[in-house]
Amino acid sequence: MRSSALSIFSLRLRIFLPSFFDFGRRNDIISSSV
Repeated sequence: MRSSALSIFSLRLRIFLPSFFDFGRRNDIISSSV
C-alpha cells in the first residue's frame, strides 16, 4: 500500500513538474516581450 502511494506521488510529481517549468518558461517569454 505504501509503495503504491509512493508511485502515485512520483507520477503526480512527474506530471506537475514539467508543467511548472513550462509555465516558468512562458513567463520568461512574456516578460521579455514586454
